[in-house]
Amino acid sequence: MRYRVLLAALCVATALVTASAVPAGHTGYWFYQGNLPTGSGAITVLHGADVSPPAYVRASWSPCTHDLKAIFIANDGSWLGYQFFYGFGCDQYVKDDYPELHNNYGCQNPWSQVWVNCRAGTNV
Repeated sequence: MRYRVLLAALCVATALVTASAVPAGHTGYWFYQGNLPTGSGAITVLHGADVSPPAYVRASWSPCTHDLKAIFIANDGSWLGYQFFYGFGCDQYVKDDYPELHNNYGCQNPWSQVWVNCRAGTNV
């Protein structure tokens, strides 16, 4: 009986540590899934960590009513945006040709709110 209680406590502790290690909004393959702009009005979501090369940014959004942007943040802090035109479909990706120059990636939507899946990673 004592071992069952200890095992249950260990499982709960592991689940809590695992859950707290994942930043808010990060959901596995997609680092962000939710409305953009957010409820608080933020128009940009960022991965928040270096991505190993080759780096891709992928966005999938619905409804498919307007463009979205992929954001590349350079090592010096400057921002570069790559336009995803909704006329080409609302699930697109772009590869960073110079990943050594960038240390963060994300998605941006300054227009009307849509549901966004955003990914930054070594593959699409």
